[in-house]
Amino acid sequence: MTQPANPRSIPCIALIPAYRPDEKLLAAARGCLSEGLIPVVVDDGSGPAFDPIFTAVSAVAHVIRYEENRGKGFALKTGLAQIARIYASPYAVVTMDADGQHLPQDAADLARAACRERRVLFLGSRTMTSDAPLRSRIGNGFMRFLYRVISRTRVQDTQTGLRAFSDALVPWMLAVPGERYEYEMHVLLRAPREEIEIREKPIPTIYLEENRSSHYDTVRDSLRIGREILRFSASSFAGFLTDFALYSLLTLILGTAAGALLFANIAARLVSGTLNFALNRRLVFRSETGLAKSAVQYAGLAGLVLAANSALLLLLTGPLALAALPAKLLAELICFSLSYLGQRNVVFRRKETAAQETPGQGTAAPGAVFAAAGSDIRSAPAAEGAAEEPAPRYSHSDNTERGDSPMKQKKARRGMWTPAYLALLFGFTVYVLLDTFVIIRVYTPVTAQTQTAVSAEASAGSDSASAGSSALTESSGRNGTASQRTLTADSSGRTRRGRSSSSSGSASAEKQGTQDSAASPSEGASAAQAVATDTSYTDDNIRIELTTLRAYDTTIYAALVRADSTYLKTALAQNAYGKNVTAKTSVTAAQNGAILAVNGDYYGAQEKGYVIRGGVLYRSTPVSGREDLVIYADGSWEIITETQVSAQTLLERGAVNLLSFGPALIEDGQIAVTASDEVGKAMASNPRTAIARLADGSYLFVVSDGRTSESEGLSLYELAQVLRDLGAVTAYNLDGGGSSTMVLNGTVVNNPTTGGSSIKERSVSDIVYIGY
Repeated sequence: MTQPANPRSIPCIALIPAYRPDEKLLAAARGCLSEGLIPVVVDDGSGPAFDPIFTAVSAVAHVIRYEENRGKGFALKTGLAQIARIYASPYAVVTMDADGQHLPQDAADLARAACRERRVLFLGSRTMTSDAPLRSRIGNGFMRFLYRVISRTRVQDTQTGLRAFSDALVPWMLAVPGERYEYEMHVLLRAPREEIEIREKPIPTIYLEENRSSHYDTVRDSLRIGREILRFSASSFAGFLTDFALYSLLTLILGTAAGALLFANIAARLVSGTLNFALNRRLVFRSETGLAKSAVQYAGLAGLVLAANSALLLLLTGPLALAALPAKLLAELICFSLSYLGQRNVVFRRKETAAQETPGQGTAAPGAVFAAAGSDIRSAPAAEGAAEEPAPRYSHSDNTERGDSPMKQKKARRGMWTPAYLALLFGFTVYVLLDTFVIIRVYTPVTAQTQTAVSAEASAGSDSASAGSSALTESSGRNGTASQRTLTADSSGRTRRGRSSSSSGSASAEKQGTQDSAASPSEGASAAQAVATDTSYTDDNIRIELTTLRAYDTTIYAALVRADSTYLKTALAQNAYGKNVTAKTSVTAAQNGAILAVNGDYYGAQEKGYVIRGGVLYRSTPVSGREDLVIYADGSWEIITETQVSAQTLLERGAVNLLSFGPALIEDGQIAVTASDEVGKAMASNPRTAIARLADGSYLFVVSDGRTSESEGLSLYELAQVLRDLGAVTAYNLDGGGSSTMVLNGTVVNNPTTGGSSIKERSVSDIVYIGY
């Protein structure tokens, strides 16, 4: 309709909810009259003790009273319903607090603005300065942040009670759910979805007596206000739990083959999607739009999310080789934002039909539970022909909304399935997570493990070991072999080649680890033959020299090993193959009498990928694109791709140990990775572990520090360069990060950085070691 040129000709009503007010309520009502506003006061069950105040206020304002405190939202909707019965369009309403924090002239300005802009919700917004009470600053800041996250709308003061709107918005205001302080937040949350503009006008920040008259409880009412936001998260969490539980159940039944994973993911998504749609439509968004249309839109969005989810899942469990359940968790986290934004802004964006209800219907029908002080608003011009409806006085027998009513009890019983269902899902999910990451399951105890593939080649190798050992002894004081190369650092910290007949570094006396006397590293060699120091070990069969060097702002520990291949071994933590079976590298090394040891490939962090240890095949499921290092009984090394050769074939060829982490760093003396394999400081700042073979058959064990102020860490390419400069012709990357650990003669020689903040060892599944 055409708007009047003069907003002052439109009735402007000041609606003031009051609970246990003081004399400031009377001053506010008088101030409204002086500004041309029609004051309407709603007594929200203050009780008989406040009769004198409301009697005085009734002389200047219409007063609506009921006996039981129902909350601010209920009081506002009670007043709006009564105003809608009395007034015909157009009119404007401005809501005010009863404690004197809102000036009547500000209320009048907002009300007249609402007369001009009929589809705008006006807010009188305060600026929270340091003078404001702490609880008000905390409450407002917390809700402002939550509101912006959930609605993507910036509002300075989400808790202001000074709000103005025209009669065009009253039916919608009556339809918004909520009876207490959360009602005002619900209004702000739903306004953007209904394409109702929110416009703020600055007002003075007034706190009388540190705001003691306010009945707002910062913690309790902030949580109540945030229930709408929490419902978004709860619905998504319920869908996630359903999806994850069903997915876990199906993978337990069907296995973890690619086809089974895909089927389990799709089936779980269909069930959880149906549940999520129902919850979001009825409980979260309370949408009354057509079921068919919203279902089609939701299905389209679900299809997009499912495609993204499935692609991520295949990527994570395939090339990236994450276990099935951790991969599912990560995929869900990535897809959550896409699903949430799509549902909120597309599927359930349409206006709710509840907004079209007539005043007094549905949740906004308080007429049966309040008694007005008068039968009409006497200071207001009534609409021509408008019927006056005196409301009956409140009584317990008339209140069908009380907690003891059969209807409410029935609804409560019917709603008990939700927490029970969520509790069951939560319990199952916790169990699955514990089973995935914590609960130990031993599949194969290694009680009498033998390297079955070690046969004639091993015997021949043993004979050559003596000759090789003699050659090492004779050449110990000479330079010129590739196995004697070391790296030193120039003034810039970069590496350069050099040759040395002895170690250029020393182990710190503060390094962790202790010598295990029960499992002596020299077991198998006489005490007279074994000589061990902080940086070396020598006996008739094995010679180890540890060099500490600096490269790329990182401390690197390189152990050169000259020994026959029969002394290069692997060991499983706790002498068992299984799930979550781990131990510190130093502990496993001591239990196996290791002279030198580094962490292995941490097979337990994966559910797929080949595992061969000591000539025993433990796992034969290949991972697409993964490079493995195979160590054969004759001492030769080979880099293979799992999908190109079966684990059983490798075993038949004489594979004794297979390490499955990767990638290969050096093949045939050439670096096999590029600088682009890892980009950026975050990816480069990692501790690393690698093993290598030199041209003369010697071995090299290398571990670098990282993630500390002293050592930045290495990228794969930098690690490969270090190994190439040390003379490696074949080199393979093992598990790094917090797992990287080197133990020599029972002492941890590097600085393991578990969690990136503390220097301590991390428990791992296996080790690679030199020993008898």
